[in-house]
Amino acid sequence: MIISNSEVETFQKCQRKHWYAYGLNLTPKIKTLPLRSGILGHSVLEKYYLAKRAELSHDECVQEGMGVLAAYMLHPDVEVYSIVLKRFLEYAEHYKHESFRVLDVEGTYTTPLKNGIEYALTLDLLVEYTSGQYKGQQVLIDHKWTSDFWSANAVHTLP
Repeated sequence: MIISNSEVETFQKCQRKHWYAYGLNLTPKIKTLPLRSGILGHSVLEKYYLAKRAELSHDECVQEGMGVLAAYMLHPDVEVYSIVLKRFLEYAEHYKHESFRVLDVEGTYTTPLKNGIEYALTLDLLVEYTSGQYKGQQVLIDHKWTSDFWSANAVHTLP
């Protein structure tokens, strides 16, 4: 049996929702704005970082991400398109000169636990810093597309 962090979080929040999603394999008929933004945003950044891993120029990497958005433009979800477009361009500009090498993008990994259970993780981005204070260190990056991030105080009060 394979479990994921999403499955564990769903179970912790609501066991009935967990049963519907993972026991009966049901999916919601309507996806929320954060979910729709996250799905598109992850697709855009996946293309961007695959281009970065192929050592394309920054502008070419941005063009790869924009290609995903261009294909999505025909979709009637204008709100998601504008959210992801704005955040992607801000993201690409902010990390334009980041000194790391892309090791993996959207890779899925599993690790065995007890009783025949495996824990599955799909990472957003795995990089290795190529210079500076963290040179040689590998870092896992989890992209977020929501606008209601937790404050430091909220994180510190988690059990």
